[in-house]
Amino acid sequence: MKKKTDTKYLGCKLNRKADTDKEITLRLAQCHSTWKRLDTFWKHSNTTKRTKLHIYDAVIRSKLLYGLDTANLTNSQLSRLDTFQL
Repeated sequence: MKKKTDTKYLGCKLNRKADTDKEITLRLAQCHSTWKRLDTFWKHSNTTKRTKLHIYDAVIRSKLLYGLDTANLTNSQLSRLDTFQL
């Protein structure tokens, strides 16, 4: 068997050093991409702000935070997540 330095398991990127920074960077990039694909919806749909917030929570926020509740995050990583959500 070939040895790998990182792999994907249950949707999370795992590595030998248990470096969560790579995982957060990947998730932020994926969420930014999804946000841009929904750009027309955010700007031009006739839905209420409340519905848009529900969709944001269901799509973007869940994608960003899935599985991170058990990760040991530093203050700077938490700050990056907070900044993205703002």
